[in-house]
Amino acid sequence: RGKWLLTTHLLEKRVLIRRSSRQLVQRFHDDGALVLAVDKNSETIEQLQRELPNVKAVVVDITNWDETKKAIETFGAIDHVVNNAGILIPQTFMEITKDVASLHFDVNVIASINVVQTAAKGIIERGSGGTIVNISSLVRAKGATPALQCILPPKIAVEMLTKACLLSLVLTIFGLTVSLPMVLMLQCPIFRTQV
Repeated sequence: RGKWLLTTHLLEKRVLIRRSSRQLVQRFHDDGALVLAVDKNSETIEQLQRELPNVKAVVVDITNWDETKKAIETFGAIDHVVNNAGILIPQTFMEITKDVASLHFDVNVIASINVVQTAAKGIIERGSGGTIVNISSLVRAKGATPALQCILPPKIAVEMLTKACLLSLVLTIFGLTVSLPMVLMLQCPIFRTQV
């Protein structure tokens, strides 16, 4: 029954996914959504578009504010946003460099602001309601091992961004939901050991 409700709810909805995780894109695609994906990896984008007919994707570096905004605007109407891009370069607190700290905030926080603003603008103008899901991490909720301390400040910032979205967007539009699920850190291409 739960899967039927999810499938019915997503049928022909336009879902923006900020990092095109194959499993996530596949799930929304299989549930009848038109998946709109942005990703830096051109091979990933090409594979998704080749294998899944309901995927429209653009190659873009999400740390480039203007290019990301333009890419999202080319998609047209968006019903739901899954703000799931992130990066983790393990460093203990005393090892964190300015470049790594900036990259963590650029990918995890600044790009999230841009994606939410751009997508929410269209949702507000249409007055149709929608969903914005900013993904955080259980590392943030449970505390990090020494090598993962570099991810705590940006993930806390994502939590505060979500609260800001709740305060401004939910009051602006009836029917907009903003949430912040916590997920376990997964072994995937965003887990990097060097810049």
